[in-house]
Amino acid sequence: MSRDIYNSIEAINASSIKRHFTGSIQYAAGALERGAEFHRNLLETEPSAMPPNARQVYDVIMKHPMLRLVFEKSAKEITFIKEIDIDGRKVAAKGILDLHCPMYLINADIKTTSCTTLRAFASDMTKHYNHIQAVWYSYLTGYSPTNFYYIGVPNKFKGELFIHRHTTEEIDTAENLIREYLEHRGL
Repeated sequence: MSRDIYNSIEAINASSIKRHFTGSIQYAAGALERGAEFHRNLLETEPSAMPPNARQVYDVIMKHPMLRLVFEKSAKEITFIKEIDIDGRKVAAKGILDLHCPMYLINADIKTTSCTTLRAFASDMTKHYNHIQAVWYSYLTGYSPTNFYYIGVPNKFKGELFIHRHTTEEIDTAENLIREYLEHRGL
């Protein structure tokens, strides 16, 4: 499905909810575009045709036992559009998941990052409201949000990836933020 078609579908996505709490992220437009290009190169390109930066990350993923299994068994850049039930509210929802792995009931998202440590990356995931994404995608897929992994790719990649999952407290906070957003929207 093209981005234009996806964007034309009247449904709530995680980005809309996050923007409600963060405000405009226009200041990050360049970084977001670079991240989108990296996603295309890593997730939608055959390894033999990947540019060097994506191929380096792919090679590291293939050396990591868990990431390799998830990467190889996942549908990539898969779109979900469905009506979900949140506290008895019927909500039109959508999302594009980087990695969706039914075999292991795992969803994962590739994040390019300026962070240089796992601790900083983990902090950024909540600071930028990405815990909302983990919960929203769990609503769309029926998988536990504790089975949502972030794979952080530092901008200055030196062969190390950051793997992060949210705590139960962060997941609870995200669920409450989603409820707050829906109430704000009158849903």
